[in-house]
Amino acid sequence: MTPDEITHMALNFTRRTSEALAALELPRATDIEMFEMTLDLVADNLTLCEHGWDLFASTCRIEFYGISEVEPRKHRQWVYLYNQASDALYAADARFAAEDEGDYRADLARDERVSA
Repeated sequence: MTPDEITHMALNFTRRTSEALAALELPRATDIEMFEMTLDLVADNLTLCEHGWDLFASTCRIEFYGISEVEPRKHRQWVYLYNQASDALYAADARFAAEDEGDYRADLARDERVSA
């Protein structure tokens, strides 16, 4: 799964969870507790690598809490985690793409030798 797909999935999860909580008209403290409990359930069941999970969770929290609702240190921590996880996943994709290209070229060369 690409970093963009993980971010998109996290944004959808957060928006839909926020809509459901808003419909319940609970106190904000209860909304926060329910959101974090739901995020814990997702953590138990979503199969992502460590960087994938870091990207998912930080995206969810940045989206859910916004800037004004948490202390600046915590917000900066989530943004840092988001950036680190995203960078690591993109770097991993680039390495795999280079390996895949090497495999593709080796397959082409083999096919040319076999067909000659």
